[in-house]
Amino acid sequence: MKRAALALAAAASLMVLPACGAAGASPSSTAYPTPASLPPFPPAPGAKNNADVQFLQMLIPHHKQAIQMAEMARTKAVHQDVRDLANAIAVTQTYEVRTMTTWLLDWKKSLTLSGRVKTEHEEHSETRQSDIADLGRMEGAKFESTFLAMLIAHQHNAIAMARDEYAKGKNVEVRNLAHRIDLSRTAQVQEMLKAMNRPSGT
Repeated sequence: MKRAALALAAAASLMVLPACGAAGASPSSTAYPTPASLPPFPPAPGAKNNADVQFLQMLIPHHKQAIQMAEMARTKAVHQDVRDLANAIAVTQTYEVRTMTTWLLDWKKSLTLSGRVKTEHEEHSETRQSDIADLGRMEGAKFESTFLAMLIAHQHNAIAMARDEYAKGKNVEVRNLAHRIDLSRTAQVQEMLKAMNRPSGT
């Protein structure tokens, strides 16, 4: 039951991928799609505002941190269901980074934040890089429990940013992406909390 539940969360992560992007990519596969092989989202034409631009600029580095943690968990997590979820996160968020990058470039906008907004985002929404480095030095059950705790907090921040974008953004495609992120990360958090509380020895 536990593995099935996390598999559903993995499927929720992959819900943003079109059929052509997910074909042949099992969440437990060790050779998941790369940025070069994943198709881009449709273009994001139409009206946009500063909230749309800043959402993408904030989420790209945020996603890259989640990918970094997921890459570790693909091989270091103790339980197969956690490794499966890590695979799905790596697939989905690699795809989303490529998509968001494409949109910003199409809009002729910078890929990164600057000034006060950048500092505030790093302080309040991103995981400290030193903590990720510490995670990489852990093994076994300690790694898995720390990974789950860190990623739960990290994905909560993604949910908050997505809901803010959905409320304030103007571009239809960006708001739709934010809604999908809200749904998939909420499912991930719920199942990771259950995984953290699984009986010892199971």
